[in-house]
Amino acid sequence: MSYESDDSDGSDRENINEYQDDDSDEWGEEEEKVKLLSKKQKQLIAFKALVREAKEKFNTNAFMEFAAELKKVNDAIISNKWASDSHKMPKFYVKHMLEIYNKIQELDPKDEENKKEQQALRKLKKNIDKDIKHFKQLQVYQQNANFWKDEDSDLGVGENDDNDYDSDDSDGGALYELQDTNTTKDTEDKPDVGDGGDGGDNEEPPDFDDSDEEEGSDEEEESEDTSWSTMSERGFDEDGDEEKGSDEEDDDETKEDQGGEKIDWLAGFEVEQLAKMRKRSFWVKKSKKKKKVLSEKEKKRIAKQKLLDQAAKDEEDSVTTPKDKDAKKQKAKREARRLKRSKWSVNKIRDIFTDVLASRGKSAVNRDQVVSRLEELIEQCALHEAEQAKLTVTSVLVSFFFDTASRKTSGMSGSRWRRTRALITNLLKTLSKNVDSYRMSNDADIRLILKEEDEKEQGNDDANLEWMNALQTIDENASGMKSNSIRPKPFGDKTEDDTGDKQFSSKGGFSVIQMNKKKKLDPKYQWIHGNLLSFIKKLTIQLWTNLKSLEPRSEVYDKRRKNCDLLVKTYKYAAHYYNKLGLPETEAEIQTLWMGVIHSDYNEKLDQMKHRIEEEKENKEHKRRKREAALNGDSKQKKQKKKKLPNLSTEFRGQKILNLPNCAIVSKAKFVFENGSTRNQTQAMLYLIYNMAVHSKYELCRDLLLMSHLGSSSRIGQTNVELQISYNRALAQYAICSFSNGYWYSAMIILQELYSSNRIKILLGQDYIKAPLDSATQEQIKQSQLQQARMLPPHFHIHHDVLEAAHLISSLFIEVTNMITNSYNKNLFIRNAYFRKVWHQYLRRDLRVPPENTKDFILTTGINMQNGEFQTCKAMMNRLKLWNEVKHPRYIKKKVFSTLKRECLRCYLYRYGCVYQTISIERLAQMFELTQGHTIQFISKLIITAGNDSKFASLDEITNCVVMHQIPPMPVQRTALEYSDKLSFLIEQNEKLLGIYSRYSGFGGGKGGKGGK
Repeated sequence: MSYESDDSDGSDRENINEYQDDDSDEWGEEEEKVKLLSKKQKQLIAFKALVREAKEKFNTNAFMEFAAELKKVNDAIISNKWASDSHKMPKFYVKHMLEIYNKIQELDPKDEENKKEQQALRKLKKNIDKDIKHFKQLQVYQQNANFWKDEDSDLGVGENDDNDYDSDDSDGGALYELQDTNTTKDTEDKPDVGDGGDGGDNEEPPDFDDSDEEEGSDEEEESEDTSWSTMSERGFDEDGDEEKGSDEEDDDETKEDQGGEKIDWLAGFEVEQLAKMRKRSFWVKKSKKKKKVLSEKEKKRIAKQKLLDQAAKDEEDSVTTPKDKDAKKQKAKREARRLKRSKWSVNKIRDIFTDVLASRGKSAVNRDQVVSRLEELIEQCALHEAEQAKLTVTSVLVSFFFDTASRKTSGMSGSRWRRTRALITNLLKTLSKNVDSYRMSNDADIRLILKEEDEKEQGNDDANLEWMNALQTIDENASGMKSNSIRPKPFGDKTEDDTGDKQFSSKGGFSVIQMNKKKKLDPKYQWIHGNLLSFIKKLTIQLWTNLKSLEPRSEVYDKRRKNCDLLVKTYKYAAHYYNKLGLPETEAEIQTLWMGVIHSDYNEKLDQMKHRIEEEKENKEHKRRKREAALNGDSKQKKQKKKKLPNLSTEFRGQKILNLPNCAIVSKAKFVFENGSTRNQTQAMLYLIYNMAVHSKYELCRDLLLMSHLGSSSRIGQTNVELQISYNRALAQYAICSFSNGYWYSAMIILQELYSSNRIKILLGQDYIKAPLDSATQEQIKQSQLQQARMLPPHFHIHHDVLEAAHLISSLFIEVTNMITNSYNKNLFIRNAYFRKVWHQYLRRDLRVPPENTKDFILTTGINMQNGEFQTCKAMMNRLKLWNEVKHPRYIKKKVFSTLKRECLRCYLYRYGCVYQTISIERLAQMFELTQGHTIQFISKLIITAGNDSKFASLDEITNCVVMHQIPPMPVQRTALEYSDKLSFLIEQNEKLLGIYSRYSGFGGGKGGKGGK
């Protein structure tokens, strides 16, 4: 756009584009001023308008409206983040609020005629010192106004006022002056071209940046080929839009005042002023940059790259979910903000950190904002190269994460947990690298140590210290004594005067909390407030809480469970750090937590049952090869010896433990036994027993339980509930190990104690009693919450079907044979009361439906076992869920079915032996799938154990039969049988006479179905 004007001189007819690239110092200064008005000045203008409105309401005695306006002023202070006690308020606020306060003290509510206004005035007089924010600063201003010496105190004029106020006292005054030398009236009526004055409350300073212009402005600029002097003549405003309404009327009035002549308002400006005006960016047309001409080769390369980028983007969109896309965008934004981050001053870091600490524990705080501010502080501390300050802010952020997560029943989310874990890991790494410089303790103050790098900042700190001392003087005068309350204070070298009052200096850093308590901290270290051990424990608890809230065996649960590997890495860093510090007891605590995560992990190399199965296979293979070698005439066949795993030995409370496998959990248990507390030693022993039972080491688990004496009530009965749950879990897993190895009696004895309480899931930490919502007391709700908190994550649970099957099958092999051999003995010794109870309940059922669960399958198997029906029992046993949950099911099945065969044979001989005189051993072996040798061996054992008094059979080796001993009935038995037969005949006759046929028909009743005659 070129500048041409017919009414101006020839010197003004020059192309305005020549000023477009002119780097003028004056324009640079003006542009800098515009940028400074963007944030703080806008806040001050809006805040000044609120204070002005409140004072106007007070001056008109509208006390109700004044109270409402005062509330808006307080809300603005909070929203502008001026609520900190150390923040100095503007002079206009302090001055005018002090005037309002003094006038309110002089007013008498009785003089007010309106009752509502009278009541509002009473409330103001009573609570004015609480209603006005930063009331202490009003007192400071009244005593010493020099703190606000160079500040503006004028409130300005509102939109409805007629007179303009002085621009020197305005925060949003005009940036540029346009002087009219012709007439004052014209300049008053016409709007100034570059004026951005603050005639109203809500006006903002103009923005002259070309990048902020509205869309479509380029099209308007292309059509502006005429001069801007002729534009004003045609009735256009400064943006090129036509003026309407009041502007046209102003032009008509101006023409009439000048006698109808049209006046060029630019003629009142000098040449130098016009030259400056031509340089303004919103009047200068943007110069179009010439496009670079690309060669054909470059065009092809760019087109090919675009196709590749689009293909990669499509592939990424097909794989990633919308959540992943949003996460990547947020990560990119955070990275961009980090790269653009500018270095803050120490004062700004102090104010933001103090404000964050003041908001902790409040429910109405925007938690995301607090987190973002703390993360910004961490970056700023890194820019200042202040490692201690960075670690302190990180510790505060971790504490904030745990405080917010403690209110949730589902614990931390996955992303929040990983962020917290990353922060703790960074803490551990940094502290491990700088063991000689930094230490962490809960006794330390929340203190940031930052270096002063600028003398200007040092001077500002001195002024702030004077300001803080003035506020402290007001506090002491108000209370009459020295304040020991926790409040934000600058930290440095403390100096005491003759009276003992503490003053502050600006040397060093600053402290947010000063507490009058004794601390035993080594001064040669820089101390960080926090407790790493507590952080790691809370991190573990939050992971378990989150896992408990998820659906087990789901994709989300499996994905979240992988965080256990990250947790183990954190334990590794922590153990290394405490090892450097030389704190073995704390390191033992970490090792115990580590064992709690890995104690249920399975390792094939440690599985004793697998080694036993492999040995049996090798023995069979060796025998086969030996037979083949004997047939071939080669008698030299040596068995290959397998290398044994190295063993470890340790001591537990003075008793030696030998033949422990060399693995991770054993080495950790050994360290805890040597350095841990009594509680940690007990916990480590229970974890070790559980892990050995998982790997089917029956003999080792038995020895550990016996030598530790944990089963006595004086040991485990006096510990906390968590240890008792660990003890029950170790016993339950040991019982499953006993069952897998074929030790039925020990499995039954252990599990019957757990099942007799009818709360086995609660005892194992796998369930809790839910309190009824309608009738629950506070004690019941609390108990339910405690039980829920003690629960373990689902991947630690012992499968209930495995436990129940191990208990009932073991009891079946012992109790059913006990019942069949002593069926007529009234003084029968009951070995398992729980099994007998369940057995009799099942037998008393009126209708026995096909079995559906583990208990019904096993009890139905027991009924068939009493009848000696081995094939039916075998089919029932094969349908149990047990075989899908245990390791090496074929080996365990082999042991179970081997015992089942023999017990079915025992029951068959006792029940149906009186019917036979002799039974063929070959027939018995065929019925119960046994070899003849095993059948003879088992029957011989039965005859020997029965004794001479109750010898029921004998073996005939010649005929290969079992000869059953028929015992003739005694006279008393014969008489009892006759009496029973006569009694049955008498009952039958009476039923026929009464027409009752229920004993012989399923429907009862005679002819016609209702007791016919």
